[in-house]
Amino acid sequence: EFEDIIGPQTQIISLETATDILEEFLAKQMKIEVYDVSFMYVTIEEVSTMNRTVYPCWVYTGHNNSDGRNIRCAVDSINGEVFYYTYLDQ
Repeated sequence: EFEDIIGPQTQIISLETATDILEEFLAKQMKIEVYDVSFMYVTIEEVSTMNRTVYPCWVYTGHNNSDGRNIRCAVDSINGEVFYYTYLDQ
């Protein structure tokens, strides 16, 4: 059956809980302006093994006013793990 392939169904973390997790993860002195929040599947590639894993995440896109960098933070909707990326405008 299809359920056997994807594993048992698990309840996802709510957007409110994901936001609380992210606020706790980020440094208190960071001034983050969030432009967008969405739910998407994020692919993370382990460089040493070249293995790719797909995580269902709440993804926050915004700007860190403290250092001028753009940010993208993803909170895994199953276990609450945070993935944090920064980038400059092109």
